[in-house]
Amino acid sequence: MKRAPADDYDGCGGSVRTLAASAGIQFGDLQTEVYRLRDKLGPDRQKAYNECIRQLARGGAVSEAEQRTLFELGKRGFAVGSDRELEKFLVYTHGLQKRMLADRSASPVALAIVV
Repeated sequence: MKRAPADDYDGCGGSVRTLAASAGIQFGDLQTEVYRLRDKLGPDRQKAYNECIRQLARGGAVSEAEQRTLFELGKRGFAVGSDRELEKFLVYTHGLQKRMLADRSASPVALAIVV
């Protein structure tokens, strides 16, 4: 039986959607909030990303340390302007993902964002 390729596959043998659902993230609600922020903040995607992270931290979904890590992730990601920078960013994100998977105190919400 052939399966259609999944658009939520994270390459690590699991589903990002499943991981996020286990963390209590509903993609429909998250997407609605992202669109609301986009309308409120304009086309600056980094500003909207940072505001989403702040709201997750205020709600207790991520710790202060995770918030700082996610801000750094966003800063590096939005700065990518070439293939070489993209390669360096991907190495950084894979290392971050491995560290978070090894840390039992890492929140599933932060892990879902990194994945």
